[in-house]
Amino acid sequence: MTTEGMSEEEKKAVKKAMDLLLHKDRTRQELRERLEKAGFSRKAEEAALAYVTSYGYIDDERYIMNYIEFHKEGRSCSDIRYKLMQKGVDKELLQAVLEDYPREAEETALRKQFEKRLKGRCFSELDRKEQQKILAAMV
Repeated sequence: MTTEGMSEEEKKAVKKAMDLLLHKDRTRQELRERLEKAGFSRKAEEAALAYVTSYGYIDDERYIMNYIEFHKEGRSCSDIRYKLMQKGVDKELLQAVLEDYPREAEETALRKQFEKRLKGRCFSELDRKEQQKILAAMV
């Protein structure tokens, strides 16, 4: 796919999309939102998204797998799911990728989160309100 035959606005949207992707990987939805925020029309957004997708510059499945790989040691599966849903990834795609999430990594991440929230204290020594607060944050 080339930019030949695109309007000037569409070409500018493609350039903006490429510039945004130079700084960090993004989901399709994140890129769409950034282009919208920049004031491009829906048609220009779609053209830019089609262009970057055709070259593999955005790929939500790859994004999900990279995000999981980077965060699996410090975050639980449910936390990762929540963060990725906020980033606008497809729910079914996310579920399919998370099926392969190693349970050992989930346990390690939960243990680390729990210890971090305890801040060196013993859970049984905390008052009931503080215990509930920690447990609620873990879900």
